[in-house]
Amino acid sequence: MFLRKSTVEYLGSARYDDQLSVLCRVASLGRSSMTMRFEVWRDQPAHPSPLVTADLVYVNVSVATTRPEALPQDLRERVRAYEHTAPD
Repeated sequence: MFLRKSTVEYLGSARYDDQLSVLCRVASLGRSSMTMRFEVWRDQPAHPSPLVTADLVYVNVSVATTRPEALPQDLRERVRAYEHTAPD
């Protein structure tokens, strides 16, 4: 797989002593691509919104041809079994 596209949005800032959580999930599965969604949150109930969001799109490619290739079915099944909310 190779990284095809990334989008990062900076929505707030953290301070040196903040405790942060980084969340990651598979947001969508395409024929040959997979979008990973990341969020960085401050671990404080008083701040109920993410500080950073990012989407990274990975594309599965054939090593022999360097052309996009369908995601393996076993990968799709493992992602769907793991995620609490099914990918788009």
